[in-house]
Amino acid sequence: MLPLIQFEAIKTVKSTFFKVVLLALTAFIIGYYVFVYMNTTRAEDLLAEADEWLFMTQSQLEELESAAASGQRDKDSKEYKEEKQMLEEFWLPRYMDEVEAYNNKDYNRILEMEIYHRSTTLVQRLAQGDYWSTLWPSLFTDESGFAKLEWMHEKHIQPVWPISVFADLTVHDKHFDDPQVEESIKKFSVRYASDGIHFMEHLTTLLFGVFGAGIFIFLFGDIVTREGLGDNGPIHLLRTQPIRGYQILAGKFIMVLVGTVLLLASISGLALLIGTVFDRFGDMDYPVLIYGENYAFTFIEMSTFLLKSAGLFFMVLVFCYSLLFLFSLLVKKTAVAIGLMLVTLFAGLKWSEQSVASTWAHFQPFHYFSVPKVVTNELALSAGNFAFSFSNGLLVLAVASSIVWAVIIAVSMLQYRYTR
Repeated sequence: MLPLIQFEAIKTVKSTFFKVVLLALTAFIIGYYVFVYMNTTRAEDLLAEADEWLFMTQSQLEELESAAASGQRDKDSKEYKEEKQMLEEFWLPRYMDEVEAYNNKDYNRILEMEIYHRSTTLVQRLAQGDYWSTLWPSLFTDESGFAKLEWMHEKHIQPVWPISVFADLTVHDKHFDDPQVEESIKKFSVRYASDGIHFMEHLTTLLFGVFGAGIFIFLFGDIVTREGLGDNGPIHLLRTQPIRGYQILAGKFIMVLVGTVLLLASISGLALLIGTVFDRFGDMDYPVLIYGENYAFTFIEMSTFLLKSAGLFFMVLVFCYSLLFLFSLLVKKTAVAIGLMLVTLFAGLKWSEQSVASTWAHFQPFHYFSVPKVVTNELALSAGNFAFSFSNGLLVLAVASSIVWAVIIAVSMLQYRYTR
């Protein structure tokens, strides 16, 4: 079996089609990193912003004192004293502390200040317990964002900027004050980070779904049909050797799985390398929000999120490859097999959208193509069905792949019987 797998691997690597798709994927990853890098908010940007606010506050204080000295403002008035006190005792120290912390790259101090400024408002909201409110920001968003800051502060993690409450957005945020506010908040909450770990997360969110599955289908689209399944195809020459028919398909499938693992590892390695070279490595224990029932939430480390996402996406690909092998045996042409595969994906996803509220929806394999949403329980929360889970996704996709392979074996046996 091993020589057969090696033989299949050599044929695949030498394939011009495989090389072109792989080169295009590499170029896409590099181009996407340029996009992420250009859109990343950095501490230097926030330092300049804090400097500007500090200058404005100092100018306001000087203007206020100048107006009082010239008699334009009454020094003894309540309004004057309150305004001056607010500038001197709140805004001026705050911006001075921020500028100092950014200059010293004391990110833990910045987190500490943000936690302090948010705490009073959050305590009041928690006392009211208005989780049911659908106005932005929801109490869930406020509470989970605060807990995330505390996690990063305890573990001395450099945050993804910005960290204000305006940058937080969860699926519980449903209604906004007006459309312009909604558009602004949704745009502002899309945060990019160009370090290696977070670039891997960006790729996971982008590729670990239908788009990524389509790329891998194209990469291995001709793995079966290249043998020529017609009357005179080279697959029949293989069958004259001391190799059983099932070994040919098994060898191809194992090669595809091994190749997929190597490609996923290579993509992750490339993302990590690019991010580390042009920015930094990042924090493996960066918190990732996991939704729970009844407004509960937890966090998992970024490393756990990436591993779970890779594992579930791998099972998605196993299911896709199984369907691809079946269609390849049935139609015997690469283009038609890939076309049928893509049509099946589209139809399956549409079907899953329409039946997401059904009691048996979590048994449909196509629901688990939204890998990041499954891992974070976003799909479970949106559907109101927490049977949509990482573990159930692995099980459902494994069972579905096994069923497809039972059909493949039956079709292969029938074809071999009638073509001998």
